[in-house]
Amino acid sequence: MNLTLSIDPRVLEKARATAGTLGLSLNELVRRYLEQVAGTGDQADSLKELPDLCTTRGGHSAGRTWTREDLHCG
Repeated sequence: MNLTLSIDPRVLEKARATAGTLGLSLNELVRRYLEQVAGTGDQADSLKELPDLCTTRGGHSAGRTWTREDLHCG
């Protein structure tokens, strides 16, 4: 589906630059944001799996550890 938006030109240029920095097109950046806001996409799918993982895995990380940077990407 196509969508038409009215956006300040300065905001648009900054958004394009941000998308480019992330290696994404502006279209992909906006699509991902809207999926996140709507609760669809990969993040929502992962959250749906969480209760099952908690019960089947017992909450054990098998010794794996994470740094703050690992947990706070993007």
